[in-house]
Amino acid sequence: MVSKGFLMSCLGSGGGHEGFASRSLSPRPHYPSMPKYPRRKSTVEVVGGEDLEATPEAAEEEEKRVALFSVVGMACAACAGSVEKAIKRLPGIHDAAVDVLNDRAQVIFYPAFVSEDTIRETIEDVGFEAELIQEEMKEKSVLTCRLRIKGMTCTSCSSTIESALQDVPGVHKALVALATEEAEVRYDPRVVSANQLMEAVEDTGFEAILVTTGEDINRIELKVDGPFSTRYISMVNNSLQALPGVDDVNIDPLLHKVAISYKPDQTGPRNFIEIIESTGSGQLKASIYPEVRGKGFHRHEEINQYYQCFLWSLVFTIPVFLTSMVFMYIPGIKEVLDKKIVNMLKVGEVLRWILSTPVQFIIGRRFYVGTYKALRHGSANMDVLIALGTNAAYFYSIYTVLRAATSPNFMGTDFFETSSMLISFILLGKYLEVLAKGKTSEAIAKLMNLAPETAILISYDNEGNVISEREIDSRLIQKNDIIKVMPGGKVASDGFVIWGQSHVNESMITGESRPVAKRKGEIVIGGTVNENGVLHIRATHVGSESALSQIVRLVESAQMAKAPVQKFADRISKYFVPLVILLSLVTWLIWFLAGKFRSYPKSWIPSSIDSFQLALQFGISVMVIACPCALGLATPTAVMVGTGVGASQGVLIKGGQALESAHKVNCIVFDKTGTLTTGNPVVVNTRLLKNMVLRDFYEYVAAAEVNSEHPLAKAIVQYAKKFSTDEENPVWPEAQDFIAITGHGVKARVGNKEVVVGNKSLMVEIGIHIPVEASEILTETERMAQTGIVVSIGREVTGIVAISDPLKPGAREVISLLKSMKVTSIMVTGDNWGTANAIAQEVGIDTVIAEAKPDQKAEKVKELQMSSLTVAMVGDGINDSPALVSADVGIAIGAGTDIAIEAADIVLMKSNLEDVITAIDLSRKTFFRISMNYVWALGYNIICIPIAAGVLFPFTRFRLPPWIAGAAMAASSVSVVCCSLLLKNYRRPKKLDMLRMSEVVVIFLAFFTWLVWFLVGKFNSYPKSWIPSSMDSFQLALQFGVSVMVIACPCALGLATPTAVMVGTGVGASQGVLIKGGQALESAHKVNCVVIDKTGTLTTGKPVVVSTRLLKNMVLRDFYEYVAAAEVNSEHPLAKAIVQHAKNFSTDEENHVWPEARDFTAIAGYMILAETEGMAQSGIIISINQELTGIIAISNPLKPGAPDVISLLKSMKVKSIMVTGDNWVVAMVGDGINDSPALVSADVGMAIGAGTDIAIEAADIVRMKSNLEDVITAIDLSRKTFNRIRMNYIWALGYNIIGIPIAAGVLFHSPDSGCLHGLPVLQWQLLQSA
Repeated sequence: MVSKGFLMSCLGSGGGHEGFASRSLSPRPHYPSMPKYPRRKSTVEVVGGEDLEATPEAAEEEEKRVALFSVVGMACAACAGSVEKAIKRLPGIHDAAVDVLNDRAQVIFYPAFVSEDTIRETIEDVGFEAELIQEEMKEKSVLTCRLRIKGMTCTSCSSTIESALQDVPGVHKALVALATEEAEVRYDPRVVSANQLMEAVEDTGFEAILVTTGEDINRIELKVDGPFSTRYISMVNNSLQALPGVDDVNIDPLLHKVAISYKPDQTGPRNFIEIIESTGSGQLKASIYPEVRGKGFHRHEEINQYYQCFLWSLVFTIPVFLTSMVFMYIPGIKEVLDKKIVNMLKVGEVLRWILSTPVQFIIGRRFYVGTYKALRHGSANMDVLIALGTNAAYFYSIYTVLRAATSPNFMGTDFFETSSMLISFILLGKYLEVLAKGKTSEAIAKLMNLAPETAILISYDNEGNVISEREIDSRLIQKNDIIKVMPGGKVASDGFVIWGQSHVNESMITGESRPVAKRKGEIVIGGTVNENGVLHIRATHVGSESALSQIVRLVESAQMAKAPVQKFADRISKYFVPLVILLSLVTWLIWFLAGKFRSYPKSWIPSSIDSFQLALQFGISVMVIACPCALGLATPTAVMVGTGVGASQGVLIKGGQALESAHKVNCIVFDKTGTLTTGNPVVVNTRLLKNMVLRDFYEYVAAAEVNSEHPLAKAIVQYAKKFSTDEENPVWPEAQDFIAITGHGVKARVGNKEVVVGNKSLMVEIGIHIPVEASEILTETERMAQTGIVVSIGREVTGIVAISDPLKPGAREVISLLKSMKVTSIMVTGDNWGTANAIAQEVGIDTVIAEAKPDQKAEKVKELQMSSLTVAMVGDGINDSPALVSADVGIAIGAGTDIAIEAADIVLMKSNLEDVITAIDLSRKTFFRISMNYVWALGYNIICIPIAAGVLFPFTRFRLPPWIAGAAMAASSVSVVCCSLLLKNYRRPKKLDMLRMSEVVVIFLAFFTWLVWFLVGKFNSYPKSWIPSSMDSFQLALQFGVSVMVIACPCALGLATPTAVMVGTGVGASQGVLIKGGQALESAHKVNCVVIDKTGTLTTGKPVVVSTRLLKNMVLRDFYEYVAAAEVNSEHPLAKAIVQHAKNFSTDEENHVWPEARDFTAIAGYMILAETEGMAQSGIIISINQELTGIIAISNPLKPGAPDVISLLKSMKVKSIMVTGDNWVVAMVGDGINDSPALVSADVGMAIGAGTDIAIEAADIVRMKSNLEDVITAIDLSRKTFNRIRMNYIWALGYNIIGIPIAAGVLFHSPDSGCLHGLPVLQWQLLQSA
């Protein structure tokens, strides 16, 4: 993860987004990559249109380089000092450091003044041999290497490896995860290599496999079939090395394997295959080498090894068990086993010795190896405990066997069954543990399996026609390849559509269930599913650069990162094993001395053993029952499952630190634009304060704003395109001296005028007077929850642009749910106070901070933290990055900027605000699971170790044999992993989690019921005749308590609403009424007023010109040329009808050309309306040169059944209102862009299915058939659905209210009533029927 302090300093000094270079010019989705440091970008200050010469210091800073030299011959610090002084005397040396131990010198220098050769010659002049090893820029000085490590058993192993890696020179940070069996190492490649890191791991006694070196290159392995002779090997190597973009080639002749490291921007695997096959003149065939080194393969191999070992151990252990504990009680067999061979040595003892030896030394060899590795590095792990325990039992048994063979009267008992059974049970436990651990990483495996195995590669000719298609391995796709995706097929790589249109299901990547429409130019993600049409896609990011690979890497990195709570287990593990060994020895010593001095009766000692053997058994039991693994696995397994579940639901959590912080969050700071709102602002109104043509006005504004990345700037530029002659490729005047004032606006010089576009505070700050009229317009705009942008041209306020950014669906519900979770919500925005307050009031946020700059947002976060709050920041833009870094938990919107995503701890892939709830709820449940793991792991050791030590033996004669203790130890690790795996059943919360509270209440009631009946029975408060003869008062109380617990049914309450909503929305969909969730259903059933738009809703929406009346002497053709030239720029249905009618008078009806219209202005909602009342037609008044010239009558017929619908609504006591402009009331029925504000503002927005995309998106209910009758269907269906929900709640609550008291015994008075005996059957019948 990016260092927060470093990122803060970069953002603070950057002064805006210009300080960051984008990763690529080609389209790509904004999905989080692995954390990287932001690269510096050289900047040149521009004043007055001329470049000012940069200062020498600035130039030198930008050109600084780092070089590493190998220096041979240094013997002591004096040699290093002489080399360092000689280098520093050279001009252009910034700094130099000499490492005498590793014979290296690192030099930071300015290439404008000194070269690498000069530095090397200077070192040689001092008397030492020097060679340039490596030269890298500063941002390449740290790489992240990943290693897979085999053989770790507990946290002691991982701590040992972590310490060994940290001690390697050049390693900045090392993390070793026991659960994933991987190590992540941040290292300086100029000081240490990945191979040296692997050697450091192997020196600790564990096997290391390189996953990635962290270098910014791709690597592929190819298998070569054919005569791979020395000549061919040399030719292939030389041919591949000659290719541009190839960094390294390694050939293994024995395996016929060629490993190639390359840059994907310049070449790819298909080129390598072609080169290899052409080199061999057709005799060589190349293909991708089968993957056998993946994590899944190694996990499967480990599972198989433990399974085989366990089976082999059973082959020997079962006979040992039978001869020692079963056959001794079978006549005939007992005599054979008790037959003496030499002196007191019996046949049974020799058989057990022979059978247990392979188990101890061959099958149990792994424990000896683990013990040796641990002790060699001065640490102790679980293997040490197992080896000591089994060896104590085994070698004591050998002692008894030898004594029996040499003594004529020695009577002893062997423990061969203890050692062999102990190893068998531990192997079984390890097998179950690795099996369960494999399931914790299933989320990553599912992500990796999303990519298709094959893809269809197509080729175009120069004219754009497809000339060939062929199926290839998807791993052979290269950048800029064109891939064909068939309906139902998976997209093989990231890219953009160049031909075709379809809907793509992206749920497997983003969690968003609704298919997304894709057309030419739209971005697609690899691994997603094409629903219907055929698509041709140009690949932009392949291999490790793809969004899927980046998500997998981020989840893997998150699972590697340790949560702070893990440090608790790490601290315990350092002392746990030595403490257990000490306790074991103390236990043995105490029992041995107690037996030696007869401190307990001889009757306590079992007949088959003596006091020494009893003490030995207690000591071994203590040693093997202790389980450090359970403690070590408590946190990482839960974090693995939690982050995996989050990724599958579109919430990427960057490690345990983020999870731990998120579960403590009690205050969330929301950005407004793009977070609470959709982030797609649109210009809704323009008010000019000076006499100016609107087209010229927007030319000035767009010229300044086109250089900004702010969403409001993009909205203004998009709107300005409508006034350009070429809307697709507009050309704006050149803007000079551009300055982006973060959080306020922009300033530039366009032509010879200064243009300032920004908020009111910016104008005040730079001394531009704001007239009273402008202030009134701004106040009115803010009252309507719109943002007013002030435009100054030539230091005079020229106009105000009003921009609207609708709230995200569900924003109000999210804030309400956070309140119920006792999380305070605060909104911080750079927008004006009026707009901010209007938005906050709409969503239910009480605390608002407006007109805040990025650094002020960060300061506010710090203030909240100072008041003992755990703060989360939710944002999406560059200006949110400082606050995201400063917050305890930074939550970034997935559709936001890359910098915001990199700065955040949690990324919401779907950009849905509801996922804030999911992230917090998932983190809370994960840490609840971690707490349960620790309670179990610690409780197990605290309770079981004393029992194994024999604290209960003096009172109960109960003791744990060593083999049972070993089985308990194995079971404890498995139970912790299984407890973590329960997180896989996580479901995101829909409403406040009543289920959890109801469970707590039911358990309390059950306990209270038992306690009352128990105390009443204890103090004889009811006749003894009430107690059935088959039980006592305690059992009677227990039955009542259990009955209360099992009869309660929280499920019915939980299912009351969702089942009815599911059926209701499903029925609606089948009838062409799409209802967007339970909120829409609940609001619709309360509707008592419907506002209906006229055009396209009550009417057909297809107006036609029916008559034209000229008031001046004029040719009708000329009249319509003027009218059509003006109306052709408008999107209004009436305007389109006029233009269509005007074509009838054109000489070329198909390709008509209208005169050019300038200074076009569309006045929303004010197209000239003079109704011809008697004929229900619209009269359009035409004025040419300030004179009334004519009237056009347009008819728009009513939809069939419209009068019946209005009549039926009246009978349902629903008032109907018709409007043709915006109206902010209860339910709105509309179809156009101009209806969108009303659709959003109404309690229920109903859109016509044939309407505009914006209207459909804004609505709560969509009528697919566009029939007006479906308004009735929607309201009636919602009323019936909520009537069903009410009935469900009455039944669910009534069942529990009646059933629980009965189960608690309120009707119980005597056994003759039959209530008691009939109750259990009644409970289950009621529970099942509910």
